[in-house]
Amino acid sequence: MAKKKVAVLFGGASKEYEPSLYSAYDLITGLPQDKYEAVPIGITRAARWLFYPGSPSKILSGEWEKDTDCCSAILSPDPMHRGFVKIEGSDVTIQRVDTVFSVLHGKYGECGHIQGLCRLSGVPYIGSDHASAAVCSDKILTKLTLGRAGVTMPKFIYIERINLDKMDECVCEVEERIGYPCHVKSASCSPSFGSSFADDRASLIKGIKLAFSHHHKIIVEEHIEGRFFECAVYGNTYNLHVTSPAEHVTVYSGGTYLCKADEPVFSPNLPAEILADMERVAKYAFMTLGCKSYAKVGFILSNTKVDNKCITTDKASSCGAYCEGEAGNINNNGDVNTDISGTINAEAASGNSVLYCTRVQNVCGFGRGNMFIKLIENDGIEYSKILENLIEDAV
Repeated sequence: MAKKKVAVLFGGASKEYEPSLYSAYDLITGLPQDKYEAVPIGITRAARWLFYPGSPSKILSGEWEKDTDCCSAILSPDPMHRGFVKIEGSDVTIQRVDTVFSVLHGKYGECGHIQGLCRLSGVPYIGSDHASAAVCSDKILTKLTLGRAGVTMPKFIYIERINLDKMDECVCEVEERIGYPCHVKSASCSPSFGSSFADDRASLIKGIKLAFSHHHKIIVEEHIEGRFFECAVYGNTYNLHVTSPAEHVTVYSGGTYLCKADEPVFSPNLPAEILADMERVAKYAFMTLGCKSYAKVGFILSNTKVDNKCITTDKASSCGAYCEGEAGNINNNGDVNTDISGTINAEAASGNSVLYCTRVQNVCGFGRGNMFIKLIENDGIEYSKILENLIEDAV
C-alpha cells in the first residue's frame, strides 16, 4: 500500500518561528514511517515558501533554508493540482500530497490565512477551518462568542489603538470596572508576547503601551485568584475526547507571580463533579467555536465564590467596550438554557468557587514537550499514534 504524503508546513514570518521548527522536527521524525511520507515545506522569516528535502536535523538547527536542494514551492489554489507547485529554475512540477499538517505558529499560522488557502486548494488539512481559526486567534472574538453561548469567562475591557490619546480615560475606566490586579494582553498574539500583569496605575499604563506594540487591539482582564488547569480536546464531532486535566502550579503573592513549577501536575485530585464540569465545558466550547481535529482549553477554578456573570453584553464605553452580563447555563444533555441566569458549568461542587474558561487554542504546538501532546500522552496514547489519528481523521 502506497504511503500517504503529508505536507508539513513550518517556520513562518512570525515571532514564533523557532517554536515551529521544534514542532516540525518532532512531527517529521515521529510519523509512522511505514504509513506516511513527510513533504517538508518551510516558510522563511522573509516569507519565502521552500520545499526542503534534507535532513530533519537541519530544521531543528535552523539551517534548513540554506540547503542548496531547497526550491520554491507554492500551495496551489487550483484543486486540480492537489498540492504544491515546485519551481526549480525553469522547471515547474507538481508535488501532490494527501494532506497538509501545519505547525505554523503565531501571525499568519493561527489566524485563518493558511487554513483558508488549504481550503481553496482542495487538499485535506489537519485542524480547524479558517473561520474557527480566525475567531480563536482573537481573544475578543473568542470571549464574545463563548460568553454569548453561556460560558463563564473573566470580565474584560477591550481598547483599540485609536483611543491611545485618551489614556487617562481608559485607565480610569479600567480602575472603575475591572480594578486591580488585572491582566493586559494584545488581542491576537500568543500570551508570550505583549502580556503583562498590572497591580497599580503605573504598571497598567506600561502594560497597555506594551500590548499595543504587538497589536492594534488589546484587552484588560480581571484577575481571578485560583487554580490553573488545561485539558486537550481531540477527535471529530461524532467521537470527541477530552483528556484528564493538568494543573499548572503558580505561586501568587503580593500582586506578583513568584514562580511556576517546571512540570504541571497531571490528573490532579479533583472532585468528580468538577472534572465532569471541565469535560462538559471543554466539549461545548470546542463545538461552539467550530473547532475541528484538536484544541487545548484553559480553566481557572476560583478560590472564592463570585457572582454568576460572564461576558455576553457590550456596554458602551468611552475607550472601547466593557463586557459583562448574565449567561445561560448548560443542562446534562448539553443543551443551553439561556432563560436561566447562571453559568454553563455552574458553581463548583464545593459551592464556594466557580470554574472559568480562560482560553481555547485550536492551533497547538506539536513538539514532544508541548503541553497539548503531554496531555494526550498522559491518557495513554503514544506520540506516533496521536499523529496517525489526526491524519486519518483528516483524510
